[in-house]
Amino acid sequence: MVRSSTPANDPRYDNRWKMPGYTGHICSVSETIAATPVAAQRKAFFRNGTEMDPSAVDPTPQPWRDACNNSQLHKKHIPDLLWPTICEGTKPYHGKDRNSSLCLGDPRFEMKVTHYKDTHVHPKLQSSLWKPTNNLKDHTFDLCTMTEEEREHIYEKMLNKVGETKLQHIEDNLRLRFAAKLNTAGNNNGFRLLKLFQNFDVAKTGAVEIHEFRKAMNSFGLQLPEEAEIAMFAKFDVDHNGTLDYKEFVAHFVEGEYLDLGFSAVASCDVRQMANTQRLSHTTEIMGKKLKERFMQITSQTTTQMFMDTFLRLDEEKTGKVDREMFAKGMAELNLTFSPSELEYIFSCYDGEESGLCYSHFAADFCPNFHDSVMDPRRNPLTRHFVE
Repeated sequence: MVRSSTPANDPRYDNRWKMPGYTGHICSVSETIAATPVAAQRKAFFRNGTEMDPSAVDPTPQPWRDACNNSQLHKKHIPDLLWPTICEGTKPYHGKDRNSSLCLGDPRFEMKVTHYKDTHVHPKLQSSLWKPTNNLKDHTFDLCTMTEEEREHIYEKMLNKVGETKLQHIEDNLRLRFAAKLNTAGNNNGFRLLKLFQNFDVAKTGAVEIHEFRKAMNSFGLQLPEEAEIAMFAKFDVDHNGTLDYKEFVAHFVEGEYLDLGFSAVASCDVRQMANTQRLSHTTEIMGKKLKERFMQITSQTTTQMFMDTFLRLDEEKTGKVDREMFAKGMAELNLTFSPSELEYIFSCYDGEESGLCYSHFAADFCPNFHDSVMDPRRNPLTRHFVE
């Protein structure tokens, strides 16, 4: 007979010593008691919300243990309405407005007496949130309103204060920034440079004042001291009238080809008119050459004859000329289309009196196999039926 190794009175194995709800997991006594049916029902009763836990309803006040969370120590004074005429209101002075924010401003502050008026403005007090904080004319020295003696004194004082070495360093830095903005690919960057100065040239005079010059330098990333700005301004103010011709200023830092590309719009009227005339004449020559190459590729003796047959048929009055609409219609029948600029060029060359395009002269220049026999209806059987 094999004797059992389990003791008869061992509480670990005898069911008489097992606690209700005990599953064999070794845990603390508090967890074991919480798992019993009575404690579990009591906990579920509170969790369902039908009754509050007494410990949560009436906590024991112990301010000496947690003074930071003691609400009695942090109550603010609320003013009484003892004198309604002089009382500011029933709202606590510490109460924050619900509409207050960093973007919209804080109405608790008087913006005329605090620093908030410079960096933190309510939208009701200004037209746009994107309006710059500092006014454009915020320079200390208004050189345009000074007399010539005062301006010369300021220029000499600032040039001596900055010195030639520092001024040359500023010029080198500015030359590098101009070179970074310009490119040999075209006049796109030159046009941007022009528009940059024209944006600050409010009066469109071709010159900028000292406060506009400061804004332009800031846009290039140069935030110079006041004496350096005036020294740079004085060096390029050749006329000493308080304004700076920005074309002359940029010409000192930019090569001539970039200057012509970027600043052609600020030249004089005569220069612009002469440049436009040369450009138009050059464009006209190129257009005429391309049109002739185009006709050389598609025309032959047969197509030349078809060309003349078409226009002899369209020219009902037999004047030898056609108008713009009839010319475009005849070209469309030959599967040839022209742009408005090309039509303008053709009629400007072959319609001098504005009475119509002489298609025989046009064919003589653009059709390679054109000769007089094509236009003679008595020799040409294809055009004989057009003769009255």
